Amino acid sequence: MATALFVHAHPDDESIAAGGTIAALAAAGHRVVVLTATRGEAGEVIGPLRDRLEGDRAALAAHREQEIAAAMRALDPHGRVEQRFLGEGAPGGALSGLEPRRFEDSGMVWGADGLAHPDPHRPAEALCAAPEDLPAQYIAEVILALRPDAVVTDNSGGGYGHPDHRRVHQETLQAVRLADERGWRTPAVYLIDPPREASRDRFDPRRSGFAETGFRPAESIPAVDPDGPPEVVVDISAHRQAKAAAMAAHATQVQVRGEFFALSNGVGQHLADREYYSAWRRPAQREPGTLLPAEGMTARPARPSRWAMPVGVLLGLIAGVMGSMHHLHAYNLGTILPALDGTLLPWGVLLSGLLAVASQVAVGTWGRSIGAIVLCGLSTSAVSFLLSMPGLAPGGDLVITSFARSLAWLYLPLISAILLAFFLPRLWLPRPGRDRSSQPVVASGDRRDTGR
Repeated sequence: MATALFVHAHPDDESIAAGGTIAALAAAGHRVVVLTATRGEAGEVIGPLRDRLEGDRAALAAHREQEIAAAMRALDPHGRVEQRFLGEGAPGGALSGLEPRRFEDSGMVWGADGLAHPDPHRPAEALCAAPEDLPAQYIAEVILALRPDAVVTDNSGGGYGHPDHRRVHQETLQAVRLADERGWRTPAVYLIDPPREASRDRFDPRRSGFAETGFRPAESIPAVDPDGPPEVVVDISAHRQAKAAAMAAHATQVQVRGEFFALSNGVGQHLADREYYSAWRRPAQREPGTLLPAEGMTARPARPSRWAMPVGVLLGLIAGVMGSMHHLHAYNLGTILPALDGTLLPWGVLLSGLLAVASQVAVGTWGRSIGAIVLCGLSTSAVSFLLSMPGLAPGGDLVITSFARSLAWLYLPLISAILLAFFLPRLWLPRPGRDRSSQPVVASGDRRDTGR
């Protein structure tokens, strides 16, 4: 069973943008977690509850909590789809000293181009008013707790330009990077990214049945440029009814009529049978037709083995004894080349050093523990220092002398342990195929359009 994390700005975004994919993953037995950044407090209300909820942020938020709970049940009645709100205590990312925090809907206004634009009257608690990278800290905690096989979020344009969608895109990708640094490299990261032709087809009013819905046709196609070509196209035809039911559960935001739906602007869209994703980070191999890495390609946890430190000490002691006994051996090169008579090849200290480094690499790679690497090096050096004291070796001879080879042997295990403790953890997680995760996280368009 794999785990997929979907990060969205508001209740209803998950059902509209990725509901079929979520239902398909859950039906296949995978764990799906939907992380919602806000409760949609600023949503434009449609339907019979408009007069009661419009403008009442607290009441609308409470109602939309109920709507998203119903949507999760529609996507999977067996409870394999979990939903959390960002910042609401430990399940939502308030770990590692982060205080529980409630991020609110930043709002938007519809533009003449059919896209969403920033609301100039957003509240101080709005997601787009939060300090840069603060939401990413909370999202990163969820990633570290779940260790997902795939993370999915909006593209840089936010689907139809909503400032919260754009902000979620930026913060989610930053969160993936933060989690990389803290011990979990998510193997696959995808952006909800339909190509323009798919968007045009979705808004085509000439489709059979459109006229009967009462929805109005789009004056322009409200879609942003995709971030990249489709990497994964998920056929959701078997789960389209589940997606439609989940969207209908968000009754204050979405109208569903037959094979069509509309948001608060009343513009009709066809409920397509495919969902498109571009890759921000692609796995080396992928299960056909899904967002998940192929079996066996999931990144290994960075959690250290409980035996790592004891084994590190044991290997360090063994390396220390063996290295100390053999580090002074040398070969006179004059035996082969008379011109080099008296020139010594210090093979003993070279092999002893190699043994110490190999012990540290072995325990670090196996145990996933920086502490084990350091303890291994300390144990090796401790044996060497003890054997440099008169009277401890058999017969009272000094094992560690004042030769340069002995001095090198005394300090090499410590130096290698420090270097390996810094560099080795970067190799503990397998690298996926080519990805865009090394590029800066910048939303498309003018920076002001992010709502910051």
